[in-house]
Amino acid sequence: RLVLEVAARGYGAQGNEFSYHMLLCSNFLLNSGLRPKALTIYPYVDQPSNCVASADRLRPVRVPDVVPDELLATSPFKPDFSMAAGEFLDVYADQAACWDAVVSCFFLDTAPVALEYVDAIWRLLKPGGVLVNLGPLLYHWVPNSSADLAGGLDADGAPTAGADDRYDRALEFSWDELRQAFLARGFVFEHEELGRECTYTCNARSMMRTQYKCVFFTARKPLPSPPPEGQ
Repeated sequence: RLVLEVAARGYGAQGNEFSYHMLLCSNFLLNSGLRPKALTIYPYVDQPSNCVASADRLRPVRVPDVVPDELLATSPFKPDFSMAAGEFLDVYADQAACWDAVVSCFFLDTAPVALEYVDAIWRLLKPGGVLVNLGPLLYHWVPNSSADLAGGLDADGAPTAGADDRYDRALEFSWDELRQAFLARGFVFEHEELGRECTYTCNARSMMRTQYKCVFFTARKPLPSPPPEGQ
């Protein structure tokens, strides 16, 4: 949805996603030709806890709220919109200085080592390009149990996720540490806001919700300094 909104404002935009679940859902909503609110889903039917009223569990939600074609038709320019499936570092490994901006949402904490994202974004941006980011630091590769690190099978004989070496090499940085990494790489912060409150897949009527206090910032890759006069 984020890349669609960017493209609808007249920018050439490409989205990147790794999750098959996200890709399947977005492909369906983008390419199925649905009309607004054509489908009715019941996302809360399997949530028996923290209900104020029993009817809340059966509350319908109609999707999509907008039609991609109609949203893109509002753009003052011919839409330039695409999606790239795959892991961010792999998909854009061979690109350099070719993007005017990188816009990321709940993204920086998906890296095993966020410093790799800092370096990759710097490489991808043209001089003068900007990074706009919103999100928390809920690092995805923090081991939740010894099974995540051990690999193999669990007590029931099911494969564990531990075979993935990203659990072993994951590093978790505080925001002040990650901010310093951006500065050390050469970024200049133009806007920074801490404590931007956001929810994620939230049931607005539930008696319980997870609410993040995100960091929202804009950082620029500076233009090269002009040579001294006379050179």
